[in-house]
Amino acid sequence: MPWMSRRSVAETAAAMTRLRDQVADLKQQLAEQGRAAGRLARRTAAAEGAVAGASAALTAGRREVLAENARLRALVDQLRTANRGLTSQLENALGYTAEEIALLDAGTEVSTR
Repeated sequence: MPWMSRRSVAETAAAMTRLRDQVADLKQQLAEQGRAAGRLARRTAAAEGAVAGASAALTAGRREVLAENARLRALVDQLRTANRGLTSQLENALGYTAEEIALLDAGTEVSTR
C-alpha cells in the first residue's frame, strides 16, 4: 500500500463525509419527492374519477334532452298539421279562392263580398 500523508488522509476522510452527507440529503429529497408524487397521483386519480362521473352525468343529461326535444318536435309537428287542417277547413268554409288565400298569406286585406 502506498504511503499517504495525514493531511491527505484527513482530506479524503472529509471528502467522504461530505459525499455521504450529500448522498443522505439526496436520499431524503428523493423520498420527499416520492411522497409528493404519491400525493399528486392520488389527487389526479380522484380528479379523473370526478371528471368521469361528471362526463357520465352530462352524457345521460344530453340523452334526456335529446329525447325531450324529439318529443316536443313531434308535438309541434302535430300542432302544425292540426293548424294547417283547421286553416284549410276555415278557408273552405269562408269560400276564399286560391288567389284570395295567397293575398291573406301575404298579409294584405281581402275585400269582403
